[in-house]
Amino acid sequence: MTYEDVIVEALERAKRRFAEIRVSGEATKIIGRGASGDRTLLLDKALEDEILTLLKERLERCLIISEEAGFVGDPASELTALVDPVDGSTNAGRGIPFFSASVAIALGRRFSDIVSAGTVDLVNGEIIVASKGRGCRVDGKEAHPSTIDDLSAAVISLSLRVKGQYKNDPHLLANLLNNIRHPRILGTAALETAYVAVGKVDGFIEPYPRLRTYDCLPSLFLVKEAKGVFKILNTPEDIDLRSNVTLGYVAAGCQALLDKILKLMG
Repeated sequence: MTYEDVIVEALERAKRRFAEIRVSGEATKIIGRGASGDRTLLLDKALEDEILTLLKERLERCLIISEEAGFVGDPASELTALVDPVDGSTNAGRGIPFFSASVAIALGRRFSDIVSAGTVDLVNGEIIVASKGRGCRVDGKEAHPSTIDDLSAAVISLSLRVKGQYKNDPHLLANLLNNIRHPRILGTAALETAYVAVGKVDGFIEPYPRLRTYDCLPSLFLVKEAKGVFKILNTPEDIDLRSNVTLGYVAAGCQALLDKILKLMG
């Protein structure tokens, strides 16, 4: 069994568990707060338990870093797994049908050590997965990023959860929104970034250092393996997976579009 097989199995289990909870009508019940400090929905905890149980069975000795549980497993192991059981919890809590789960496995402690990653759209069930050197696939079919480089034609997702940071740079978002003809604000950075990898959107922008390693690195690995491009805005790109760093970044299907977005951002 390959690491990609493990990730697909974990995401399939998460998908099935979501279907069960969805029927119960209790998915959005708030049951506490996770290690990250965010509120924990029943959905978050149930999917995390499902994924962590599978990873512990398949990987044996490893360190798992997950949104709700925090650090789980053997910190002495070089094998590292990142887990975001539900990205887009606000969407899930309000019944907006767009949220996802992500997993990445690394044979070390840095982004360059990731060997496989995947993201699942929990609503439509689509799984996007990649392994180092093998490209990116959607439900088993090869997929590629877009080559669109025209800002007037590109569909670009943005995160606008700026939490007061807009006042520190009042021109940044104005520049983006005035120059991007087809902006989208969808509420799950993991899935929106994965969509860059497979060409569903042409770019994704998180302008401020807000996302944690498990929020975005699995999907940025998808972009990398699909031969898309990205730029981390606030730190070197070979990130320590076990650090508490938060990230801002731009991902795009091609270098020309990435350069144009970065130019808008100054």
